[in-house]
Amino acid sequence: MSVSNNLDPEKYLAPSGHVKSKADEGDTTPPIEEFDAKFEKRLIRKLDLLIMPAACFLYLFSSLDKGNLGNAKTLGMIGASGIGADPTGSRYALLNALYFIGYVNWMIPTTLFAKRTKVNLVIGCSGIWWGIAAASTAAVNSYGTAMAARYFVGFGEAGFGPVIPFYLARWYTERDLALRMSIFLFSGPLAGVINGLVSYGVSFIKGSLAPWRLLFIIEGCPAILAGIFALSILPGDVTTTRWLTDKERACAAMSYQCVMTVGAALGAFLPTLVSDVGYTGAIAQVYTLPPYAAAAVCMLVVCWVSDRYQRRGPGMIAGFAFMTLGFAMLLGLSPSQKAGRYASLVFCEVGQFICIPLNLTWAAENAGNESRKAVSLPLVITLGQALAIASGYLFPAKDSPTYRMGSGVCMGLCIWGMIISVIYTILLRRENARRDMVEGPAAGAVPDTATYADKAVGFRYVW
Repeated sequence: MSVSNNLDPEKYLAPSGHVKSKADEGDTTPPIEEFDAKFEKRLIRKLDLLIMPAACFLYLFSSLDKGNLGNAKTLGMIGASGIGADPTGSRYALLNALYFIGYVNWMIPTTLFAKRTKVNLVIGCSGIWWGIAAASTAAVNSYGTAMAARYFVGFGEAGFGPVIPFYLARWYTERDLALRMSIFLFSGPLAGVINGLVSYGVSFIKGSLAPWRLLFIIEGCPAILAGIFALSILPGDVTTTRWLTDKERACAAMSYQCVMTVGAALGAFLPTLVSDVGYTGAIAQVYTLPPYAAAAVCMLVVCWVSDRYQRRGPGMIAGFAFMTLGFAMLLGLSPSQKAGRYASLVFCEVGQFICIPLNLTWAAENAGNESRKAVSLPLVITLGQALAIASGYLFPAKDSPTYRMGSGVCMGLCIWGMIISVIYTILLRRENARRDMVEGPAAGAVPDTATYADKAVGFRYVW
């Protein structure tokens, strides 16, 4: 297992580079050599049981509460029986944007606050907060109160979205991180499937509450329970958590702009795009499921391969290529070519869910140390979410059914993201080669990333 940045390597390494014995320092902490492969695997499995269920449940409900606005729109939230008519689509666009405004405003402050306090407590409390805000959306009776509810959903999720990748990067090594990130983010496309199924089901419920109100209650309340579960189970600091033994503590201590804009647009308008392809009414909710299901499978496969070979750039390039193809098909196919246009939506979803976990993992690995991760991860997400504010305006109702403006903008962003990924990969490879020439191949030594971050001798970038 690699040594994390929280551990002082001088405590374990003698001047010659050999591992010190416990007797040298009078320390009872097991030396590195005692952490054999079987022990490390057992520790990883234990961490998976402690961390991944709570993280996945929270991300599932986060994705549900972020993405259900599009489903609520098709169920009548926007209209005479909801919070008012919206002939131009501008009111819905602003409602969608307010989530991202609340998210962007609070991402970096909450992440820095989490780093200085207890990350697990911030994550759990955030789930409780946005769950209350999401469920409360069922009670709104005006456009103004709906705006406030969406802002507070974004505010609550700002304490989770950028914090959880930082939290996972604290507990998992580079060779384990991308797969765990993809398992965590698997809940995103799964949420799309659940959203479609729940929306389809509530559309048949005839009662005192409108179906769109039931949707917010059904998908908002579980987030509160998930937040409480996270508070009770997620380990806090590695040196104090009650869930690990002393030896396990010692071992574990050693242990996204273009894609976010496109992803936000797809999340907000996928039900609408599916409807315009030709699937209307309740059946439109069912036809949102295959794109998410395909995306989930492809994301796990690509991230497993990425972890296996410790390469992020090729996967990112492939993800952007899928999205570029999808939006090119939307631009090039006529509204009568329904099967082709539906297939394009599948390509778009597959591409974005490949890019999201790899993008976050890439940022975490190349930040160098924990302090830089605490800033770089929320900064990457903040910039992406800032652009995502405009996503609600990319597919206005007046552009139906071709949506040439939105498809063109998204395709341009995907091409730009692919170019950036290629350039970044090349630059990282060249920098690693330069460091190999100056320092010699990096092997065995523990880089002092706690002090020098990615500038430390022996540090190599993941490309």
